[in-house]
Amino acid sequence: MSTLYYLAFNFLFYSFLGYLIEQIYARFTRGHFKSEGFLYGPFKPMYGFAMTFLIAMLYLFKVRPIAMLVLCLVIPTAVEYASGFLINTFFHVLYWDYSLVKFNYQGLICLPFSLAWMGLCSIGIYYFQPFLNTFYMSFANWWSILFWPFLIYLAFDFFLTVRRLAV
Repeated sequence: MSTLYYLAFNFLFYSFLGYLIEQIYARFTRGHFKSEGFLYGPFKPMYGFAMTFLIAMLYLFKVRPIAMLVLCLVIPTAVEYASGFLINTFFHVLYWDYSLVKFNYQGLICLPFSLAWMGLCSIGIYYFQPFLNTFYMSFANWWSILFWPFLIYLAFDFFLTVRRLAV
């Protein structure tokens, strides 16, 4: 169960960090913070899924650095495409559109952002994650308790989101 708690912690942390990154990016590119998002709360699950998968590849499967760099390009891009495709297919909502950016595919992914994700994920995996691991280990016992309320919160948020979008 401790591996599950560790991965869940990383998922939650990077989902929240993704929310912050998008808010900062919107502030500098649009002049204001974003109000729209898939979930109600301050979490962007696609960031959490991508980083958690990369962390699992590095720590559980011991992927080598060159292969990890490729995965830092491919995994976030695949998660971004799948997220956009599924949200658009099932809920008819488009949260981002790269159709005006060069080297895009269906407006859901594009090379410039894929390269940005590769850089951010590489920095996160090799420079930030060791500190986050230390932080996690210092309160792993508490996380085993906090895990359940966070899981219930995210499930409830997801349920409300699906109910709102399915209308």
